[in-house]
Amino acid sequence: MRHAAWLAAVPADDSSTARVTHPASPQSRGAQREAAGFAVDMPPLDAAAHLVDVLWQIGPSMPTGMGAVPISFGEMQAWQQQTGYALGSWEVRTLRRMSAAYVAQAEEARQRDCPPPWLAKEAPREGAKTARRIRAFLRD
Repeated sequence: MRHAAWLAAVPADDSSTARVTHPASPQSRGAQREAAGFAVDMPPLDAAAHLVDVLWQIGPSMPTGMGAVPISFGEMQAWQQQTGYALGSWEVRTLRRMSAAYVAQAEEARQRDCPPPWLAKEAPREGAKTARRIRAFLRD
């Protein structure tokens, strides 16, 4: 879900010359990548692929006056009643976690310099440790 949220995000433009340097209708990261000729593939799913389909049918998030929030249990219950599709309790909990991951990544991905979620984030201590090792190596 984080992958999909990052690709769907439209990076915020913090420059005062945005209208000059960027098109009037900003594009999502996925659209930008496609326009540049890059393939926009989603990672393969080994299990529970049906939950991704269900999440897209319900919607990965709910709009509010303060921004997007994860889908609610009530929203999932209403979807089940309207479609006649019965979800197990583990599926409902998993959908809620997937939605929360989508919302969190979508918010983070609005920052122009947000790295894609498939790149490993190095912990701050590990980064400092790596920097010390490089300095030590270069001194020798």
